[in-house]
Amino acid sequence: AGNLPHDDEVERLMLTASRAVPQWSLPTVVPRSPDVALVAEPVLADASVPEAAVVLAVDLTAARADVVRSWALVGIAGLLVLATLLVASLQWTRWVLRPVRALDAAATALAEHRDPDLQAASGPPELRRLTDSFRRMASSVEDALEQQRGFVADASHQLRNPLAAVRLRLDAS
Repeated sequence: AGNLPHDDEVERLMLTASRAVPQWSLPTVVPRSPDVALVAEPVLADASVPEAAVVLAVDLTAARADVVRSWALVGIAGLLVLATLLVASLQWTRWVLRPVRALDAAATALAEHRDPDLQAASGPPELRRLTDSFRRMASSVEDALEQQRGFVADASHQLRNPLAAVRLRLDAS
């Protein structure tokens, strides 16, 4: 009786329930689950003899809607966590690479004969030590260039006097 079609699934459930084996196994509900699940229960005359079987259609639409809402909530939470981790990783990467960018700018300035500007060191300790080493090396290079310029100026001055004397003698003769 009822509105259930008498297909193979209903017949199988009725046969199993008529053997006094209830069939209450519902499928796991996921967003693409069917709208209806069938369950069967034997009707017992005394404690062990089944007289009939009852097959019920269980409506799964409310359960499926709950699953969809739960999955959507988990998906949104996962996307928020992913976005937060992405922003945090970008900030961390920026912090780690800040000394490297400063060293790159200082090396470029040194190559272009400008004064390298190394601000206060920030970032990981290893890169701070590298920045300090570069700052000391740049200072040494600048000092060496200054000494070289001074030597060239002195040598030029020292060579001018004897050359001028030789020129005067040649012009006079």
